[in-house]
Amino acid sequence: MKNICLVLLVFGVFSCESSKNKTDLLLGTWDATWKLKDKEVLNIKGIDCAVMNGEISFDHNGQVKIRAFGHEGCIFSQDTMLNTMTWKLKQNKLEFITESGKTLFSYEVDDFQKEDIRLKLLNEVDLDLKRKNF
Repeated sequence: MKNICLVLLVFGVFSCESSKNKTDLLLGTWDATWKLKDKEVLNIKGIDCAVMNGEISFDHNGQVKIRAFGHEGCIFSQDTMLNTMTWKLKQNKLEFITESGKTLFSYEVDDFQKEDIRLKLLNEVDLDLKRKNF
């Protein structure tokens, strides 16, 4: 019984450490690319692009700044957007949380590397992050 408890304790410590390490790795500024998987939206009049670039900065205080460079014909936005909110990395989800405490977006972490991260939103939108100045 002692051995089982010890194994569970060690596993729990490593799980927490792994999550903490991912949180630490996420800190900093990343180039961001949002891609809509469904290319049929390009058949909509006035929409000719299913990709948008931007930049996301994760701060140690839990704040995230998102700049998205919309443009004419872009399915995501016709203009540049700037949002500041909080973020939380929980298990396999990266959550962006509004000032009122509601989760605005919950991205599934598809791949997490030191320089590159791939996230998915509702299996419809890919968000690729590439670390800046690495």
